[in-house]
Order: sequence, then C-alpha cells, then structure tokens
Amino acid sequence: MGWSGIGLITMLVLVAMFIKNLGFLTTYAIRYMIDKSDDAQMRPVTAKQQSKLEMEAFNSIQAYLLDP
Repeated sequence: MGWSGIGLITMLVLVAMFIKNLGFLTTYAIRYMIDKSDDAQMRPVTAKQQSKLEMEAFNSIQAYLLDP
C-alpha cells in the first residue's frame, strides 16, 4: 500500500516544521552560549532601538494623528 497525496504532503510539512524548529532551537542555544543570558532574544532585530525621548515623541505624534 502506497502513500496517498495528503499523507505525502503532511509528511513534507511535518519535516519542514521540524527543520524550522530545530533551526530556532539551534539559534537560541548559540545566542545563549554567546550572551550568557537566561533570556536570549528570539525575535529578529529589524529596527534600531529607540531612546525614551524618541519613543515618547513617536507616541505623541501617533496620538495626535489619531485624534487631532
């Protein structure tokens, strides 16, 4: 008895998810070993961190734009 189409697609998706999760775990372990922190950052850094003043200015501008 051979594999059905849905069974084959399901297995391919499961293998892809396993590889993706193994990559996340490896990335976490490497960051944990390098940074030596208990809570290694898992989210990708896409923008520079804003200072408190910049964040307050951004929130103020957003509030004004929502309710002028």
